[in-house]
Amino acid sequence: MSIDINQIKVTVKIGSKPPLLATASLFICDELTINGFRVKESPYLDKDVEEKVWIEEPKYGPKYQSLVFFKDKTLWAEIKRKIYSEYINELGNEDLYQAFEKDQKSEFPNALKRDSN
Repeated sequence: MSIDINQIKVTVKIGSKPPLLATASLFICDELTINGFRVKESPYLDKDVEEKVWIEEPKYGPKYQSLVFFKDKTLWAEIKRKIYSEYINELGNEDLYQAFEKDQKSEFPNALKRDSN
């Protein structure tokens, strides 16, 4: 079975404090829900989303073993982009969202910083 990225819907909930920026859930083909994806701050550039974030799959236990594995690395990269895109959308910054959606190489120096008020 092959999964098309358009068959995957993403919901994001903004995190309450750094380094956790957000949590995400995937809804695949309206049949399967996977919760527990995390968007975290990172000092390193994620080449798939071209931002300094770490998007990781759900994990458990003291050794943080993965609960989900995507055999197709291209699909995993597309899922990460979709999660990050929805994260930007949830932040409510329309300019950043549109720039990311157009796949422009833009610098968002303070995109990941939330208001402290």
